[in-house]
Amino acid sequence: MKKYKTMIILLAVFVTLIGLYFLFQYLNKVQTENDQEETIMVTELSNLAAMEYTDGKTIMSFTSSEGVWTVTDNSELNLDSDAVDTIANELSQVQANRVLEGADELSAYGLDEPAYTITLTTSAGAEITLYIGNEVDGNYYATTGDKVVVYVIGSSVVDALEFDITVLEAEIVEETTTEETTEQ
Repeated sequence: MKKYKTMIILLAVFVTLIGLYFLFQYLNKVQTENDQEETIMVTELSNLAAMEYTDGKTIMSFTSSEGVWTVTDNSELNLDSDAVDTIANELSQVQANRVLEGADELSAYGLDEPAYTITLTTSAGAEITLYIGNEVDGNYYATTGDKVVVYVIGSSVVDALEFDITVLEAEIVEETTTEETTEQ
């Protein structure tokens, strides 16, 4: 009788563990689906044809034609298109960490006079303006053209904008030939 009792207890523990395993698998799947649904896109553009931004002091404007980026007002400047593509990709897919519900006046977030104003235009002509305001805990407040919703975005967007144009210039390799003469 004691053997049967022990066997029943072990069987109950085993069935409980299997049930818990499937319960945790299900909960993990539901959490993953919720995480995917909670992605908040501030900008979601593809095929950027132009981007312009200002930090209140400097205006930078770039245009893309057939995958080659140029400075809009100086097409003679040879840019490293890969470097500009990196910036364009960062700006065209901005995700928010959260949306502020019942946001205060824009001035409370530095969005009445934004630190950065970024205008992105796709090859199809779609355009969005992104305004970035004050920093908060390593993130930044942001809003878009309608200035209705206030987002909190990561610092990677601002990091992408902090560069000097000389960093984006492509290195031009000049070929020179030298003749060596040896006198003996």
